Amino acid sequence: MSCLGDPLSFLVDLAKLVILSHFYPHHDHLAEKSQVPRDTRANWQGWLQCMRVEEERIENENVAKSQMPCQPGKSGSDPRLNPMAVAYAIDRVLTPQSILVGDGGDFVGTCSYILRPRGPLQ
Repeated sequence: MSCLGDPLSFLVDLAKLVILSHFYPHHDHLAEKSQVPRDTRANWQGWLQCMRVEEERIENENVAKSQMPCQPGKSGSDPRLNPMAVAYAIDRVLTPQSILVGDGGDFVGTCSYILRPRGPLQ
């Protein structure tokens, strides 16, 4: 199956929806000028709210998982780190000047959805 579309037009329309609904939620006269249908704007708000609720649910789940102890290694004595606990510990000490660099792997994958960089391209 394939779908033909113009990625630029899609991104421009998406940006209009985001800007109008986030920065001008009660200014319908601006929305009318954008040529974005009213029902689309309403659906956007509902979708955005659903995404926020789901993001909060996942965050709460991750925090709970980060507090679980890890199983000991094969020898029973080698310590194991909970990647989520490590990621949350890193996140707590990040500053606006912090720059994050990752090279891949399980820890980096975990950090990608737990760490919140303090600025763009950081």
